[in-house]
Amino acid sequence: MRVEPVYRGILGIDIERFSRPEWTDPIRARLRSRIHRLVDDALARAQIDPTSTARSDTGDGLWLLAGAQVPTTRLLHPLATSLASGLVDDNQQVPGSERIRLRVVVHAGELLQDSHGHTGQSWNHAARLLNADATRAVLAANPGATVVLVVSDLLYDGVVRHAYQGINPDGWQPMRVHGQGDQCPRLGPPARAGHPTQAPRGAGPPQRRAGRPGGPAGAAPPARRLHRPGRRAGVAVGTAGRRSPWCRCRGVAGRRAGRPLRPSGGDLRDRRDGWDRQADST
Repeated sequence: MRVEPVYRGILGIDIERFSRPEWTDPIRARLRSRIHRLVDDALARAQIDPTSTARSDTGDGLWLLAGAQVPTTRLLHPLATSLASGLVDDNQQVPGSERIRLRVVVHAGELLQDSHGHTGQSWNHAARLLNADATRAVLAANPGATVVLVVSDLLYDGVVRHAYQGINPDGWQPMRVHGQGDQCPRLGPPARAGHPTQAPRGAGPPQRRAGRPGGPAGAAPPARRLHRPGRRAGVAVGTAGRRSPWCRCRGVAGRRAGRPLRPSGGDLRDRRDGWDRQADST
């Protein structure tokens, strides 16, 4: 029997800190139900036929595979953006202790299909991006964010940077994921309550403050690319005492592509302690 791969769009969702001790199993069951309902609503808004997708529950999230007839652009917008805006609204309707935040990944590629479902390197790659330390760090460092979205290098180059379907390419941060070779996935600006999930196109560049070349007026604390010893450079969000070429989108600032910051020895020890505490909390 001839084995041939099939092309699938890949969207992965994971609930942040799903195993936190303050959540009981009945709470976790309600959270899972909410995620599936939000995905159903987002599919309807994106006008994607559910029968053209395959869904698998992971316990603390889910994977959605879209058939080749579904344009990959629709997985980013309006599907992922509708999911983010829907979660912002849904979180306002539940107790504060049951509000959730999500990591979301979008990728696409060839998979093998059999009687058990799908498998393949493209899915493995998406899973690594969803669970990468850099992806977790951005969400953990943005307490006001509801969703952080990461796309593969393939999706960024083929879809995001071309601004298809109203997708805004501004504000995406490159990141390096350990073990991913030369591929350079991108992190989108985290969606947060009170900010639109899709920055408008054609609004023009942000107004710059006089005497501050390259710094947008009223920018939020900027994102910094930091080196952690023994790991590839990742993306984390921190603060900086001065403004220099920062870009801003949806209320979250990020540094334009360039040389990563290299902290001094004393700062490095302090930040390493902070990273360890942050890793324990996620």
